Amino acid sequence: MAVLRPGPAGGGLMSLDGSIEIFWAGDLRVFRLPIAQLLALEEKRDSALAEIHGRLMRGVWSLRDVTETLRLGLIGADVDARHAAKLVEEHCVDGRIEAAALVAFYALTAALDAPKAVALAKGDEPGKDRAETDPNEANASPPPLSTRPQP
Repeated sequence: MAVLRPGPAGGGLMSLDGSIEIFWAGDLRVFRLPIAQLLALEEKRDSALAEIHGRLMRGVWSLRDVTETLRLGLIGADVDARHAAKLVEEHCVDGRIEAAALVAFYALTAALDAPKAVALAKGDEPGKDRAETDPNEANASPPPLSTRPQP
């Protein structure tokens, strides 16, 4: 079972620094992708961050999307570059790649929108107060075009 929580600098949502702690590779690890690592990720993958994030979210990622996100996330959390590469090499292996992709998704989500990552980790829908959500609202269809008010 994965343990997800705001990184060490986290206290409340306003104090999050984009880091996240995740149980991966046999230990609770911090991943952080500050601007330098985000730029390196874009360069290494020759893709915009939103494209990489979208691929991870939709499950259409490449192996390099996963490994580079993890490696750079560890380096951004002050793990030595050689040790980060070794961890990725040892733990992104047959039978564990999907789990690594999920960790990469959370690490990148925390860097792009820390409050959203915390909400996702808790199973909440970001931006919605569960107490105020109308259970019928999610399944409601928009009114037919013929009955919509005209501008």
